[in-house]
Amino acid sequence: MNKGEIKLKNIIMKRFTIVAGASLLALCIAGCSSDSPQDINPVEPPVDEPVDNPVEEDPVIERTPYKAIEMDSETRSGVGVNNTFAFSLWSNLQKNARADENITVVPYSVFSVLSMMANGDDGETRDEVLRTLGLESGEAGLAALNNYNRVMLSELPDLDGQVQISLANSLWLNEGLKINPTFANTIGTSYDGALNTCPLASEGKDRINAWVSDRTHGLIPNLLNKPLAGSELVVVNAFYFNGLWLFPFMEEATEQGDFTNADGSRSKADFMKQQKTFGYARTDRMEMVSMKYGSGNYEMVLFMADDESVGEDDINAVLEARKDTKTIITLPCFSQESSFELLDILKAMGMNRLDFNAMLDGHGTTLGRIVHAAKIYVDEKGSRA
Repeated sequence: MNKGEIKLKNIIMKRFTIVAGASLLALCIAGCSSDSPQDINPVEPPVDEPVDNPVEEDPVIERTPYKAIEMDSETRSGVGVNNTFAFSLWSNLQKNARADENITVVPYSVFSVLSMMANGDDGETRDEVLRTLGLESGEAGLAALNNYNRVMLSELPDLDGQVQISLANSLWLNEGLKINPTFANTIGTSYDGALNTCPLASEGKDRINAWVSDRTHGLIPNLLNKPLAGSELVVVNAFYFNGLWLFPFMEEATEQGDFTNADGSRSKADFMKQQKTFGYARTDRMEMVSMKYGSGNYEMVLFMADDESVGEDDINAVLEARKDTKTIITLPCFSQESSFELLDILKAMGMNRLDFNAMLDGHGTTLGRIVHAAKIYVDEKGSRA
């Protein structure tokens, strides 16, 4: 490889991509069993291949100067908490993944759904959720969590006029039940989450799938494929991103080449190529490059690790070493998707209490399952996820 040239043609055994998607948790009467993992639509093992026009036309065209989100010190600490949770989630997903499996996940979507959950209990279950997220227990930790999510929900969509980003939350209550008004009010004010009531067993699947599909612009059309039998309450988060590169790749420069897979085999892929100034760094553990979207307020950060043992400290170190560097970058067009049942993963992270006493009016409810799905497309124009 020539000096100043980055070729992203290899992957480590498991690849982690932070992208957008949807998360759902279903709660049922105490003691009932959750639906089986087969209730998620299965996703075939990903194949790195050219993608036909994956990026929608961006409806917003104005340039937006760079700006930082204004937060007080307590709210800003939520950024570090969210990042640490993301790495913990990544680590636990890796432990449970197949050797040849690529992982696509949206930690903030999972973080959001757990944040809403934390408001559904006023005791030990709340505190356990807060500790799993990396926050102090009690009312102070919950207040800081809600304020951080409120700021993200209001500020992220307006950060860049050339990037379309949306965060949406909703509650789905089984017909005949009553929601705890305090819980519903908090979800409405801090998470902009609307309350919907319907017979979940007969209508919940289709209505929730339609809601998620609409909020993700059709990227995730079928989060569920079986009825929500036995569920009393469903909490849903949907996250959508559509960004054009600040420096788009020229389609005529794209060439087919060999992509080296985790097992050493090779497959054909279309590789984009351009020479520009990008954020770049190399440490003794890994290499990274960052590419900006829109007006530069969002970016994609790509990491190439020397082995699978890299962790949060390694990533922080290479990010701190980043400098603007003129280089040639070669990147494959690709699409990738994943679906997960996350309940066992979150138990491994310390969230073992599943009974919530402040979601419903009149009785408690038990967490039955947490579903997460994510998808991303990347091509010469930008990314859609």
